[in-house]
Amino acid sequence: MSVSNWIEKTGAIAEINSKKHTIQQCMDIVLGAMAFVLNKKHLETAPGTNERGKRTIAKEQLFNHIIELIKESNGCEVFCICETTPSKSPKDYWITPYRHWKFLPAEFRDQKCL
Repeated sequence: MSVSNWIEKTGAIAEINSKKHTIQQCMDIVLGAMAFVLNKKHLETAPGTNERGKRTIAKEQLFNHIIELIKESNGCEVFCICETTPSKSPKDYWITPYRHWKFLPAEFRDQKCL
């Protein structure tokens, strides 16, 4: 049985209202803050002013806090969210507390992040 058939038959994936699920609401906030900065929305100002909104500043602060937590847990001074977490040896794949991979379609590979 394929994974898609299994999901369809078991109902393993369902739509939810994240306002009714605290953990999902937290994930929405974290992922939203990360996407906000990675899409450069944190640089936008309110129309007619040179000031950024309170929510914009809050999202950027959350993003920076998450990056600091990652750097602290991995014991590194620099962490680039836009790149695959580097490794010096295969052992790093098992001992690094936080790792992520950059999945990027070929047509976007020449674009710079942040």
